[in-house]
This record gives sequence, C-alpha cells and structure tokens, in this order.
Amino acid sequence: MKILIFSFALIVRLVFSLDIHPIQNYIFSDMNSYLGISQRLLEHDRSLSNVFYPIGYPLFLTFISKVLPNLFFPAIAILQSLMGLTSLILLYAISKNVLSNKFRLIFLIILACYYPWIDFGGYLMSETLATLLLILAVYLSFFSFNHGNLLWLFFLPIIIGLGTLVRANLLLPGIFLILWLGFQARLTLRSLCVVICGALLSYLLSFQVYKTYGGISRPLALNGGLNFTQGQCQYRGAFDSYGWTFGPPVFTQRDFQIEKSFDQPFTNSGYFYRQGINCLIANPIRIIEKPTELYYLFFGNVAWPSSDQPGFGTAMKVSHALFNVTILPGLFIATYLFIKERKKLFKTRLAVLAIVVLSLVATTVVYYADIRYRLPFDGFLILLSLWAYQSLALKNSKLIRE
Repeated sequence: MKILIFSFALIVRLVFSLDIHPIQNYIFSDMNSYLGISQRLLEHDRSLSNVFYPIGYPLFLTFISKVLPNLFFPAIAILQSLMGLTSLILLYAISKNVLSNKFRLIFLIILACYYPWIDFGGYLMSETLATLLLILAVYLSFFSFNHGNLLWLFFLPIIIGLGTLVRANLLLPGIFLILWLGFQARLTLRSLCVVICGALLSYLLSFQVYKTYGGISRPLALNGGLNFTQGQCQYRGAFDSYGWTFGPPVFTQRDFQIEKSFDQPFTNSGYFYRQGINCLIANPIRIIEKPTELYYLFFGNVAWPSSDQPGFGTAMKVSHALFNVTILPGLFIATYLFIKERKKLFKTRLAVLAIVVLSLVATTVVYYADIRYRLPFDGFLILLSLWAYQSLALKNSKLIRE
C-alpha cells in the first residue's frame, strides 16, 4: 500500500511541476532573484548582491545550468519532485517511532496530497530543498537517539549547515537538536568532540561559500538584518540607497502602512539589526506583542505567491483551511500532553519533534510570523497532531517507546 502512495505522490508532483504549473511560466519576484543570482554565478560575477539571500538554492540552480543547460526547467521540476518524495519517505521512517500502523498510513496519505508542498515544487523557490534538509536533520537525530551512535552527530551539523545555506532560519532547529542530543548523551567528551568537529567543518564550509561567491567574511546571508528591522518596526516596505525595494507580502496582508527609505544598502546587515533594536527600544511593548502574532503562522496569511493566482490561490486557501480545522486542534492537544507529561516526554523521541516546533516559534517571534517560514516544518506539525489524536484514541501515550 505504501509503495502505491509513494508512487502517487511522485506522479502528482511531476505532473504538477511539469504540466499543470510549469516552473518556467512563473518567473517573477523571488524566483527571478534566485535565477538572477544563478546567472551571475555562471558569469563569475562575485558581487555582494549574490549573498543578500541565502546562496544555497542559487548554487543548486547554477549546478543544474552547467550539467543540463538545455533541460534546465524540466530538470528542476523532476529534481524537486524527487526531493518531495524523499521528504515523504524520511518522514514516514520517522513516524514509525511515534505512530501506529493505522496512523502512519493516514500520515502518509496526508503528506502525499498536501497541496502547499506540491505547489512549491512548481516554483524556482527554496522551500522544497529547505524542507528536505530539515527533515534529513531530524532523521539523523532520530537515528542517533535510536542507536546511541554519536558519530551521527558529526553529520547533523553538516546537514544543518547545508540547510542554513538554503534558508537561514534552519540554523535554530539545528542548534536545538544538537543541544538536546548532547544533553541526552550527558555531554561526554566524545559527544562534544564529535559535535564540535562537525560544527566546525560546517562553519568553514558556509564561510568559504559566502566568501567565494559574495566576498563577505561570514557564514550567513545578509537579509537577516532587513528582515529583523521590518519585523520590529512594522514597515510595510523599505527602500535602500541603491533604490532596491523590499516588502514581504505578509506585511501588506497585515495592513501595515509605513514605508521607509534608508541611506544604506540592504546588504548592510549590521546596520539594519541596529535599526530593529532601536525600534524595540522606542517601543518596548512590541516585545510583548510579538508572541501574539504567531496567529499569522496559521491564519490571515495564505502562502504567497500562489495566493495571488486564480485557481492555485483557491487551492492554497482550501488546504490551509483544512489544516486549521483538522491539524491545529491536534497541536493544541499535543501541547497540553507535553505540558502534562513533560518529565516523561522530554526523554523520548517525541521531544525531538517538539524541539523542532519550538525552534520555529522562537524564530518567528524574533523576526515575524509568516506561513512561508512554517511550510518546511509542516510535516512535523502534522505528525505531532496525529500523535495527539492517537493518544486520545488510546487514552494514554504508552505507545511511545522509552
């Protein structure tokens, strides 16, 4: 049965990204930026603008351009469909630790049909690759927990480092996972050495990538400062000294009114972090307001860019409505169960899933809540929700293996 579901999932993704929503027909905004960076890299242009966004996905596009220049868009569509399938396979393997056979089958069917993940496979956007790398990091964490082989901790920081090259907000779940696994191993000298070696290699790799392709001596992209400023200052849009504009759709949907011009380029990340801190100092109540904005992880913020397109926008709205009606209640139940049984559950594999979700909450509180931040984490949200429903069905959580 599961082979049929995996096959169905792959076929749906291939048909969608090759025929129904061909990638080459949707090149604008972020997609155009990624493609532009990739083209500059092909031309050996090492400008600072290459590393405003995380460079991992443009590097992926550059590699495909070199290997299959005449089949670029079909190759991207096929590879992103395969990434989606691999994510499903890894999540299914993870679910064996916390779900019964019946609930695992339900989980797999939901993932195979989950529209947002299918949808983003039809764009030149980083979500599909970021989702795969996040899931792979959690899979390695489960493997380490299951087998007590701390050598896998060496690979975990490397996968997180690759994920950070694609989406910078994957850094926090990686740190959370490593700290939790280190705690479970009681931070032995061996575990510390393994983690430090893996983390050092990951850091050096990211540092060298950004230095080589953008000329900056740092391991992260430069857009974090501007994102931080807009999240704290609530700017609808911003203009920099070069005339660039930046305004996440989520701020338009929240009806923010202020647009701000700066005498610095957006690539001056440190400057923008300071601007964001100044906004917090001027309005300290903003710190209290921010957790309430987690609302926008689920409501009032349908995932752009499909939200602006006839047909696809409707499908996205229906998908998120179904998520909020079926999965969100289970997440509330899961939260209650974790609070009630925290001493017991913290020592189980479920803690890994909870820690990943907490890292998402922390990231969105620091910056701002956007459904697109949430999408790579949705598989874990669905898994935790189904575990909660399963626990209610069994009237206990004894299915969890200590």
